[in-house]
Amino acid sequence: MPIKTPFYDQLTAEVSAFGGIVNAHMHLDRAGTMAAQYMDASGVEGDESSAISLAKKHSIISVLHDGDAYDPELLTARVTPYLDTLVECGTRRADTVVDCTDDRVQLSALDAFRRLKEQYSGALDLNLAAYNPLGFRDDLPGRWSLFAKA
Repeated sequence: MPIKTPFYDQLTAEVSAFGGIVNAHMHLDRAGTMAAQYMDASGVEGDESSAISLAKKHSIISVLHDGDAYDPELLTARVTPYLDTLVECGTRRADTVVDCTDDRVQLSALDAFRRLKEQYSGALDLNLAAYNPLGFRDDLPGRWSLFAKA
């Protein structure tokens, strides 16, 4: 629970007057994937500040998809604490993209998030959108059709 201070109370009142906090751009399915267990498997190392470039982040997506990070039960368990934190902080709406890719993941992550959306429906308006971080190519039509289905 957030620390209650006069500033926090005033900020909460002001934000609530406008309907509450909205987080309008997330990749929530990747939350927690900077943990050592995932980074070690990818072979990608961060710099001294533990940051990695966007190009390096994209290079580990396939490793994440092939490993246990996107197993539906483990994905749900990994993401749930972040959803709980959003609710605890007073977030009323959260918009996230979810990887829908023509590899092992397919629509499994989106299906897991649909269940989470239902589970959190009383506390959080969780909006989902399909995302294909692997891109689209005419010679791989499965990517297009899967995205359309998502």
